[in-house]
Amino acid sequence: MSDDVFRLRHGRLSLTRMARRLVSVRLRAPCDRACAPCDCRDSPSPCDAAGIPLVLREVADRLELRGEALLDPSVDAVLAAARSDGWPETWLRSHGPRLAVEGTGARLHALGLRGVVIPIFSQSSRAHDLIAGSSGALVEALRGMRAAAAAGLQVAVETPRSEEHTSELQSQFRISYAVFCLK
Repeated sequence: MSDDVFRLRHGRLSLTRMARRLVSVRLRAPCDRACAPCDCRDSPSPCDAAGIPLVLREVADRLELRGEALLDPSVDAVLAAARSDGWPETWLRSHGPRLAVEGTGARLHALGLRGVVIPIFSQSSRAHDLIAGSSGALVEALRGMRAAAAAGLQVAVETPRSEEHTSELQSQFRISYAVFCLK
């Protein structure tokens, strides 16, 4: 995973570098989508019998639960373990719909989750939905972003970075940013 972070402030897109050590883990439940650019279908990280990733014992600056972690029944226990083990930041990657379920964001926030990472593949619904393999996926992602922010979670957007996507970045971040400005 790249340490590049794009930020949209005052309508301008900027690129910054994260100066932190990030540890990514995939829980046992596989993602229910098949997005080509994602690593969500990779094998899960080694876990103990309760489904807690072994890497939690090696505290770094930021833990990121990858895949569609909300599908894994151990996600609450993993968040509680990360908090008790002293992880300063825990983030969760989701494609959005489960975050929009009433009470989910508040529950995760109470368990110590700092923020969510939501993939946005294109500002075009048609293109995003095609890559995600699900009709309505972009709208679901934007709803998930709004619900997470409303619950007090930070929201990061993950997007593929390539020559063909570079021209779309400004539009992708504007559409993502707009979801927080609409009432």
